[in-house]
Amino acid sequence: MDVKSYCDTISNQLIGWKASIYDIIRAAQRLSDKDRKTVQPMIDSLNRVMDDLNRNLNELKSQCPADWSPQRQDIEGKMGRLKSNFEQISDELQSLLPDSTAWV
Repeated sequence: MDVKSYCDTISNQLIGWKASIYDIIRAAQRLSDKDRKTVQPMIDSLNRVMDDLNRNLNELKSQCPADWSPQRQDIEGKMGRLKSNFEQISDELQSLLPDSTAWV
């Protein structure tokens, strides 16, 4: 897979993640102030990982290095962190919301 195809694929995945994060933020807004403060650091973490991924992809697209395996490993590690953080906050929201499917 070439750099452009890889970046396009990851960018499309990020669009899906952004939609999921938006859903989580909307669900968190329905929580009490106390519970919202509990999940806010997790939401902030998701947003930071997304920002990092967008920066990495923009750099990769503009630089187009011959050997981009280090960038790919970095991006894939961040995608793994994004998934892990998302699952953690999902579990937390399910325990905090009276209707466990209300945010899905």
